[in-house]
Amino acid sequence: MKSPNVCRFVTYGIIFIGLIGAGAAGVVFGVEPVHPKFVIFGILSYIGILFGSVTVRCPYCRKRLNFRGIWTESCPHCGGMIDHKNEY
Repeated sequence: MKSPNVCRFVTYGIIFIGLIGAGAAGVVFGVEPVHPKFVIFGILSYIGILFGSVTVRCPYCRKRLNFRGIWTESCPHCGGMIDHKNEY
């Protein structure tokens, strides 16, 4: 995945799955004592944040792009246009 927009969607998906899974594990199993599935899904959300901070970068200057928003047209640092034709 070279496109930061695709990487951003994957990051959002990983974080979303982790948060939904942690919430479901908390409701089903309770949090007193903490169930291992609750911890695993919490760690999955954290891994999603790490994945995003490593992969959501400008393909030209390699500086980190914002997580805010859904689509990035250009890099705010160097002004390089992000190609949307070869996204997938």
